[in-house]
Amino acid sequence: MRRTDDPLLFQLVHQARRAGVADAQAALQQRDGGAPHPPDDLDRLVEQGIGAIVFRPLLLVHGAVVAFALLVEPLGLALAILALVPLSRLGGWEVRAAEVALLAVVLAALALGIFVYGLGLPFRVWPG
Repeated sequence: MRRTDDPLLFQLVHQARRAGVADAQAALQQRDGGAPHPPDDLDRLVEQGIGAIVFRPLLLVHGAVVAFALLVEPLGLALAILALVPLSRLGGWEVRAAEVALLAVVLAALALGIFVYGLGLPFRVWPG
C-alpha cells in the first residue's frame, strides 16, 4: 500500500481539485454566453447557481477519474486508461463504440509514449 505522502497521490488529488474549479468556471462561461470569468466569480456560482445540474455526466466523468486513480497502480497505466475512456464517455449523450475504442487506444498509446517512454516517469505499464 502507498503512503499518504506519496508525491504521485498528491499530484492526482491536486489535479482533481483543479479540474473541479475548471468545471465550475466552464459552467459559468457557458451560462453567460461564452464570456470568460475570473476565479472570484466562483463565489457567484455558489450564490446564484448555474441552473439545472445534470448529474449523469457529472457523476460518470468524475467517477471515471476516481476509477482511474484506483486502477492505475494495480492494472497499470495502459489498462487504466483503457478503462477510463469508456467510463467517462458514458457521461455523454451519444456513445459510439468504434469511436470510443479508437480514442481509448490512441490516448493509451500517447500517454505511454509521453509519460513512460518520453519523460521516463515510473508508471507501471501493465499489471504484474
